[in-house]
Amino acid sequence: MSIEIQLKEKEILNVGLGNKLSLSFGASSDFDLARQLVDNIEDPELKKPIRAYLGMREVGKEAESPMVSMSSLTQTDFSQSSIAKERQEFALAEEAKKIAQEGRNLEAIEHIANLETKLLRAHAFGSLAEIIDQGGLDATPVFILAIDSVRDYLNDPDIDSLDAISGIEITEQLLNKACELQYFNIVRLSAKRTLDQIVELGRDGVNRDFLISVSSILIFSAGVQKTGGLSDQEIKRLNGEDVEQLSLLNNDLLNQALVHFKLIK
Repeated sequence: MSIEIQLKEKEILNVGLGNKLSLSFGASSDFDLARQLVDNIEDPELKKPIRAYLGMREVGKEAESPMVSMSSLTQTDFSQSSIAKERQEFALAEEAKKIAQEGRNLEAIEHIANLETKLLRAHAFGSLAEIIDQGGLDATPVFILAIDSVRDYLNDPDIDSLDAISGIEITEQLLNKACELQYFNIVRLSAKRTLDQIVELGRDGVNRDFLISVSSILIFSAGVQKTGGLSDQEIKRLNGEDVEQLSLLNNDLLNQALVHFKLIK
């Protein structure tokens, strides 16, 4: 085997090891973030099962989310809406998806951004993010547009508690899709924004069910990362050469992981 092939294989191994270490770091950070969110759930009877769920996922055990059903975006169909405006806009959203499948992503984003129905806009951005990801591109900005559309909807003073349920359901679907496609940064961002809202508005200013939903999905997401990452024992077994090679990959998230696990200063 030539030296070039050996070096290439070593680089591939290092990248794989780096990804696993980054996932371990993501899980560790997200469990801490989830704990902060759960601490803001006032009802002890609601807090108890979520804390138990967090504990199970944190040690790498499978457990069913006590509060959230991990539903798919396809379970919400705006074409069946009784509101004519929503049905019309659904047709425009479907057209935008076809445009994206042709590789015209920016044009598709503009189409969806012009939709007036905020939840439909969020739903359409979520579907578009999946199409863009399947095309090999980073769909992070489109997922953010989807999440922001839901938050615009939930922050509207004119919506009632029944309307809010629809917003929470779409949020669950979007975050589940982001986690399924391994955009853990999107779940993390939504959780951080929820904490920011609590700081800004107080607990009463944040819908309780929304807080529970984001907490539960973050715990699920952190558990997925932990499963894909390294165990504590594997991290401790990394030797000096491993760490040196990982440092050479020049990846910010990986470097944060190396510092977090005290592998470098």
